[in-house]
Amino acid sequence: MPAEKIVSQFNKSDLFAVLPPGFVIFTFVYAVYRTNNQTASLWAVLQGLTDQLQQRPAWLVFVLFAAYLLGNLVRTIPVEFAERMLPPFRKKGFPYPDKLQEVIVTLTENAAAARLVDSEQLPDLSNGVPLHVYNYWKNALCVGTANGFDYFQSFETRMRFFTGMLWAGWVGLLGSLVIALRCQTLTHPAGLTMFVLALVILLTFGLNFRRVRRQEARALLLLFVVYQQNSARSASQYAKPLVAVEDD
Repeated sequence: MPAEKIVSQFNKSDLFAVLPPGFVIFTFVYAVYRTNNQTASLWAVLQGLTDQLQQRPAWLVFVLFAAYLLGNLVRTIPVEFAERMLPPFRKKGFPYPDKLQEVIVTLTENAAAARLVDSEQLPDLSNGVPLHVYNYWKNALCVGTANGFDYFQSFETRMRFFTGMLWAGWVGLLGSLVIALRCQTLTHPAGLTMFVLALVILLTFGLNFRRVRRQEARALLLLFVVYQQNSARSASQYAKPLVAVEDD
């Protein structure tokens, strides 16, 4: 297969939501494997990996494949599992129907400003938003408007990236524990550095996780509403009666 065709098989999700978390996980796992009592620091381990890649460039293919494999592996884990690993360590009820209901109420109260064709077309969220309904919105968007679905996927890809980085952070914490047990010290420089990096990753992405996930849910709802309103507008135009024109 030509190289350009291989590259064409990758999409934005692979590039942004799979490879970066997979590479971080690979780096942590490799560091755990190479660290021992004689290891000076985490940076020395990574410098050794860099030297190996410079001496054997073909190994870069293996590293990228391993990162891609690990990234896809964590991507198969449902996002809700990652959310339940964050305080308060319980499911928060995605897709957050109370937040989506606020959007519906705002649109209803400002129907003129929103240029709604028919406010009756707005989804009724009084009974919540089951995941099957949420997935139906995505499928309707995919079938009805490719541009709208591509726009939504940018939110979904970002959410997948945050999820992957959260799992990478947990892998880093576990790796630092393995190093401490293997070297029988909590002050090993490589283990401490990995612990700090993993903690920074968890704090950075964990503190913003639910905010980003709420943005994803609101984006899908608004796109679905726009799609429904456009469909209603098109239907009303086609339903207009034809006016007969008399011959001169």
